[in-house]
Formats: sequence, structure tokens, C-alpha cells
Amino acid sequence: MISHPNKDFVMAATENLTVSQAKAKDILQDLLQTLQSDEINEKISGARDQAGNDMVKYMQLVFPLVAQVQAEVIEKHGFYGERASVAFMQMLKNLETQDPELVAMSARVREYFLPQLGDPKDS
Repeated sequence: MISHPNKDFVMAATENLTVSQAKAKDILQDLLQTLQSDEINEKISGARDQAGNDMVKYMQLVFPLVAQVQAEVIEKHGFYGERASVAFMQMLKNLETQDPELVAMSARVREYFLPQLGDPKDS
């Protein structure tokens, strides 16, 4: 049997995120709670207001804020380095096939990264 050169890394990463951990208020719950905290929510709301309907401004102001929060939270759960968010999201995507609740939690996190469509104050 051929051993993968990064077997230990892959095993450690897989052990850091399981369906039960994510559901048990672990990584995703921690991320959602952090994003919903008064301090972070105020920063994100201010950045969204400043960006308005301008997608470029949204990507300059809001996206980096949310990405930084995600990076800080997932680091607490063992995901380090430049590609940590990518590795986390890939593993999450693989696990979503196993659990609809995980899909819903992931969607809630993605809503922070994407602009809100149809904002009534823009009508």
C-alpha cells in the first residue's frame, strides 16, 4: 500500500473538523457567534452601509472583514497558514454531503461574504 506523503496533515485536518464537531457548536457555531457579536456586527454593518450597492466597494470593505474573522476563528480550531480558509471550506464542502444541518450553517456563514440583494433602503 502506498502512503500519501502528507498523510499526517490530512489525518490531522480531518480530525479537526467532523460533522459532530461542527454541529456541536464547534467551528461553524463559533464563527456564527463571532460574526453576530455586537462588535463585529457593527463593523460589518458599517462596511456594508459604506459599500452600498457598489460590488467593488463591497469586496474591498466587507469581504476582508468577514475573511479576517473567519481566519481568526478557524485558527483557534487548528487551521493555520495562508490556505487555512481554503482547506477549511473544502473540508466543509465535503462534509456537507453528510448533513443537511451543516449545509444550513454553511449557508448562514456565506451570507456574510455576499452582498444582500434587494435592500429596501436602495429602492
